[in-house]
Amino acid sequence: MNCILFFVFTYLFLNNLITTQALFLNQLKSFEKEKVIYTVFNYDKPISIVDVKNGDNSDFNIYKEEFIEKIEKKRQMNHQKSLHQIKHGDTIHVDFEKGLIGFKYLN
Repeated sequence: MNCILFFVFTYLFLNNLITTQALFLNQLKSFEKEKVIYTVFNYDKPISIVDVKNGDNSDFNIYKEEFIEKIEKKRQMNHQKSLHQIKHGDTIHVDFEKGLIGFKYLN
């Protein structure tokens, strides 16, 4: 039983360490930027943003509140309107950077 617990904790530790180091290395050098267009839904209290791929309304992703907060902070740094002031159905453009490994991140 102790051996199994040791392997589980070792796996979790190494997995976390490798993931953290890979994400850190990814942000060291930015190779290209990718612009993504999101549609804003703020007809109710929580704001939602949707990435509609290729103009097809059947294939979309609704993003988490933490991601929306990051976009809100980035908009404040660039002196742009708050997401709460944008009308329902408007679009926003978000620039992501691609790092060494190819992961996209919001700088």
